[in-house]
Order: sequence, then C-alpha cells, then structure tokens
Amino acid sequence: MESYRAVDSPKRTRELASEVLAEMADMDRRSARLDSAIELCQQSKSLGGAPEANWIEARIRLASGEPRLAKRLFERFLISTLG
Repeated sequence: MESYRAVDSPKRTRELASEVLAEMADMDRRSARLDSAIELCQQSKSLGGAPEANWIEARIRLASGEPRLAKRLFERFLISTLG
C-alpha cells in the first residue's frame, strides 16, 4: 500500500482501492479476524473514498468493548455519508 500511495495514483483508482479494502475488512470482521479487519479499515480510510470503513471499524470496536471509539467512528460515518 505504501508504494501505491507514493506514486500519486488517480483519485478514482484510490477510491476503488479504498472500497475494496473496506470489503476485505468486512469479510475479515465476519470471519472474526478483528485485528486484520481494523488494519484494513485504517488502510481504506488512508486512501479516502470509502466511508463504510468507519462503519465496519465502529462495529468491531463496539463489539470489542470500546464504545467511545465506536461512537466517534459511527459519527464520522454519518458525517461522510450525509454530507
């Protein structure tokens, strides 16, 4: 991912990569690979364009007993989704 960001990729390509990473994070969440899912969410958010990464990470954080962090992530999701 680092080399991908370093080459200043086109915006649409970054958005697509962000969406794919968010989907991969959701698959890991469903498979109970939570650390991997959180890492994928953070990578997705670093590329921008996939607000669902906040939603996915928020659900993981809530289930892991981190309600304050989950609330902030849910708020970020709402802000980015509703504009």
